[in-house]
Amino acid sequence: MLLVSAGCSDSTPDPKPFKVEDLKPEDLASLSKEEFQLYLQSLSDVELEHLEAMNMDDGPFKGKLFEADFQKLSADEVVPFHEGDLLIFNRSEIECPVMAFRNKDSKIEWSVAMDPSLNKGYEDNHLIEITGCVLSSKSGREILHYTANWDYGHEHGYTYFDSEGGFRFFYLSW
Repeated sequence: MLLVSAGCSDSTPDPKPFKVEDLKPEDLASLSKEEFQLYLQSLSDVELEHLEAMNMDDGPFKGKLFEADFQKLSADEVVPFHEGDLLIFNRSEIECPVMAFRNKDSKIEWSVAMDPSLNKGYEDNHLIEITGCVLSSKSGREILHYTANWDYGHEHGYTYFDSEGGFRFFYLSW
């Protein structure tokens, strides 16, 4: 059982503690901003993934591991991330983009081909390009926002990472 209580300013009384596991979806709207932040932080990765999925159109997509000689490739987007950089490689209109993490020693720690066709129901879909990458933090979890060009046109894309900066999954949504 997880009890949550949020501290407020001196002029606002502290809210009563509540049990996260007792909350129903309709209860979330009545939480203060501080209580909602605590609620989000208490969620497991699986619970957070489920909550996010309710607001997204397509995904979650897992992608697949990708290996290449990255010294021979030029990144289209570079975003500072975890004492290193996220790299985006838009390869061609017939090959999906690749996202990679290069650490401070310039070594690639992981790389993922962002291929939605690996998911059931999306076998004929293709992601062509990722542009305009911006990193944000939501309830202590980092999210990469971008514009994704795929079969349904240009839509918002979101990639989620684990607490150590590893790739988790991505969504595409209009």
